[in-house]
Amino acid sequence: MSGKPMKEPQPVARLVAQPVTQLVARLGGVIIGVAVYVGVNIRTGHALVPTLAGVNPIDPAFLPSPPEPPKPPYQAVCSPCHQPNGAGIPFAFPPLAGSEWLTGDPETPIRIVLLGLSGRIQVNGATFDVVMPPPELDDARIAEALSYARSNFGNNASAVDAEQVKKVRASLGERSTPWTASELTALRTGAPSASDAAKPGAEHPAARGPAIRRKPLRDKP
Repeated sequence: MSGKPMKEPQPVARLVAQPVTQLVARLGGVIIGVAVYVGVNIRTGHALVPTLAGVNPIDPAFLPSPPEPPKPPYQAVCSPCHQPNGAGIPFAFPPLAGSEWLTGDPETPIRIVLLGLSGRIQVNGATFDVVMPPPELDDARIAEALSYARSNFGNNASAVDAEQVKKVRASLGERSTPWTASELTALRTGAPSASDAAKPGAEHPAARGPAIRRKPLRDKP
């Protein structure tokens, strides 16, 4: 036998007690942690099961905004030039407030919106040199925009419906060029416009000369 001293064998109960003690200690820590987690969440009103919003909250400033509802046709198309109050912009865009071109017969503003307007026009005593392209609206939205403008800004004209717009659109035929003020005036009064009077063979009422009054014939005695 060697001269090394042999270790004294440990009792079996002692060997078993060490792992059990460690296990109990670890389980105790887990139980305490769960208890603290549950208690804190119940006290603060948070969900016991973590959610994405709870783990990584999103700043509301970075959330997408809900889509805005579509604007009415006047506010979307007409107001940038004629202004929300219908006052227009001096020397640039004529006003709609008090404009006879808008508040007179409904066909004239319908024609302007369908084909646009070009050249000089007098509105409320001021002269504007305009180039207004047509806004590419359907009949219903044209009617809505004109009805709004004819009944706001101090105006008190009748409403326009889509059927009126449809009828005027059909009367345009193949024309695609913008109107001039003289053409619109001629359509309103029935007189020939300046461009029509300049055409070869066109006869202006003033060129016909004074009317000759004939005396009625009398029977000879």
